[in-house]
Amino acid sequence: MFRKRHVFRSTRKVENLDLSEKGKKFVRNGNQLDAIASIMGTVDLLQYASKYQDRMDFKYLRLVRDHKKVHWKDLINENNEDLVDSSGLDLLNKLLVTDHTKRITAKDALQHRFFHDLKN
Repeated sequence: MFRKRHVFRSTRKVENLDLSEKGKKFVRNGNQLDAIASIMGTVDLLQYASKYQDRMDFKYLRLVRDHKKVHWKDLINENNEDLVDSSGLDLLNKLLVTDHTKRITAKDALQHRFFHDLKN
């Protein structure tokens, strides 16, 4: 929200493909994974896929390019610096984690210091 736009939006276009509806879904899903990897990092996504390989379909990973992880603080600029603070960044770092077992729960998120002013 502090960026005032969707962070994981895919902008990648695949041209000149004559795909069935199933093929179009393949490209959409692959592009969405690539959009996530463009922020979260490809390494984290591949580690997650490897960890849960018995529950994942690897075919979508073919469309994911190599991306370095972007730190949320690096997305702050003069247009949005008034919309975010250190507690908001800390909450983002705990919520937006590729591996769901390392992500904080919704209950824990609501107890985060970011929401303390709302409680008072």
